[in-house]
Amino acid sequence: SAADALMADAQDHRGRRPRAEAPGIPVRVRLSPAEIARLERAASMNRQSRSEFIREAIVNTASECLED
Repeated sequence: SAADALMADAQDHRGRRPRAEAPGIPVRVRLSPAEIARLERAASMNRQSRSEFIREAIVNTASECLED
């Protein structure tokens, strides 16, 4: 239904995965203050949380590296 689609979209924008998916495994990464500032600006410009932006960047970069 339209309400379900809106709820799913709202969940996506908060960086949460649907309940059917297994919870993610946290990964720690050290970034400099300048890198954090750049990350926050880029995520904001894309209307994403830091986690969403990082996750998308990792998936896209890994996919590019693993193409045959």
